[in-house]
Amino acid sequence: MLVGIVALSSCSNLPSVEPSGDGGASGWSTGGTGGSAATGGVGGTGGDGASGGAGGIGGSGGAADWFDAPGTWTELQLQRQPEGFRIFQGAPEKLKFPPPDWENCGVGCESTELPFGDVSGSVLVSTAGGPGNSTVAYSGLNHVLKSRRSYVRRVIRLSDGATVGAIFAKSDPQSTEYPVVDMRWESAMSTMVLDGTGPKLYGVFEVGHGWDFKEPWDDSNYRSLSCPQFDLDSSPPAYLFACSRGLEIMSGRGSSAITTIADSEKSVVGAGSHGLAVWAQHPAGDERVSRVRAWTPGEEARDLATLPGDVCGLAVGAARVVGFRGTTGAGSSSFCGTYVTEPRFFYLGKDGGTVEEGPIVSTEAMTVWSMSTAGNFMAAATNKDVPTAERPKSIFLVRLSDWTMRRFPTPDGKSFSSSSVAVDDEYLYFSLNFNSPEKSSGFERLYRYRLDHFDQIGQPFEPPK
Repeated sequence: MLVGIVALSSCSNLPSVEPSGDGGASGWSTGGTGGSAATGGVGGTGGDGASGGAGGIGGSGGAADWFDAPGTWTELQLQRQPEGFRIFQGAPEKLKFPPPDWENCGVGCESTELPFGDVSGSVLVSTAGGPGNSTVAYSGLNHVLKSRRSYVRRVIRLSDGATVGAIFAKSDPQSTEYPVVDMRWESAMSTMVLDGTGPKLYGVFEVGHGWDFKEPWDDSNYRSLSCPQFDLDSSPPAYLFACSRGLEIMSGRGSSAITTIADSEKSVVGAGSHGLAVWAQHPAGDERVSRVRAWTPGEEARDLATLPGDVCGLAVGAARVVGFRGTTGAGSSSFCGTYVTEPRFFYLGKDGGTVEEGPIVSTEAMTVWSMSTAGNFMAAATNKDVPTAERPKSIFLVRLSDWTMRRFPTPDGKSFSSSSVAVDDEYLYFSLNFNSPEKSSGFERLYRYRLDHFDQIGQPFEPPK
């Protein structure tokens, strides 16, 4: 939710991924027996092979002839090609990536490694509106193909494990560098292509239509570095920037032309799903309040609510908008630029109306970087302002009808540092990275927890009195 880039920089020290059997999610599932050791593993680098050969696509669940078969990949005809690599879009009907192999990790818990190629990583989750007002969760992740100096950026529909889209960023034969195709914290469906330190090419995946790259390349470093970014599952999909100078939108198919919402200065955070974009902005003046606003393509922006303090996290579901707010310390001129005190969650209808607030959830200052909601549930990835040794990051799952909460603390030897959260109509999803002296980085597993086992997953959490 907050601004950040999961960078795939052009370096040779790529993280490795090994099979892991960690006995489940460190006691998160009540009465669980722990997960079994992960099966399979990630394939080796292989040889370069003859022209068109698979050349190092190991761990892919069998022969990878489909990867190089005619018609699998079509080069994107961009107005300007990136320097040193080319980008290809996969034909969905020809993509034969192995579906997630979910393994039991306790009551209501399953996890998967998502192996393909040499390294799988930068695993994000988010949701979009589905048929019949359902909420559908997706995972976006990258696979490294070392022998080709290439990346595959893949979008998986988590309800059935189908790969609904992919791009293949392939280095030119004379290049010694990896392509620079980044992923955003905010969504599994968006991507950003970098060409050195110059312009950026933003892209959003639209189910049933493929990737919509916004051209020409955008030369604004301000938008890419200073504005939290999010996308909207409209048709065409929109790419939005919550900037201090206003909410800026790339809404046209294949177009990076910017539309700025009127009277939207000091926008700080936003989210989009189910065809609705929402954001928080802060009026000029001494009063510390947050104005929550909404926009649907083709309509005028509208106000949903004004809340005291700083609204620093938002998410959109089929029926409601959820958020996170608190109070910034005295003397701070930055909204959502740091942790907030008296942190709490809230929700309201997509047309505004009454704001329902939960209890204060921490006596320490806190922030969030990812939120999601579906049905009667909300999830948030949080970080408290305490020493790192106290493992301040955790995932909260909240039942909105009674504000009952379950908490998923950081497990030993693991990290939430690059995890987002997603809630669909059945599961809570998030990923974990390694974080130990033996293995200091890299994707570990993607986890999902059944919402109908709410009282048995995670740990019970009682807000401070």
